[in-house]
Amino acid sequence: MSLPPLGEDLNAPINRTLTGYNAAIRDLAARTGSDYLALHERMADILRHGTRTPYGFSFPLAFAVAAQHYLLSRTWDEIARAGAASCSWTTST
Repeated sequence: MSLPPLGEDLNAPINRTLTGYNAAIRDLAARTGSDYLALHERMADILRHGTRTPYGFSFPLAFAVAAQHYLLSRTWDEIARAGAASCSWTTST
């Protein structure tokens, strides 16, 4: 299985690096007669049809989320729902 894109900007440096890794995975699968699931390629096709957001890791955000989970005993789903509700791109249902 190929590695999925990181973020939605397919031209970001991390995704250009993944192209080489995925080529190595594809070659290895072919040499060993293993199946190859083109996850990256399929996701990239989907991402090409929309607005793309670059991948960005935020240590303060990761720390805050971990603190909510481990110190406040919130579930990952509760944290995700609270985060999604604060994003301008979400809609209420």
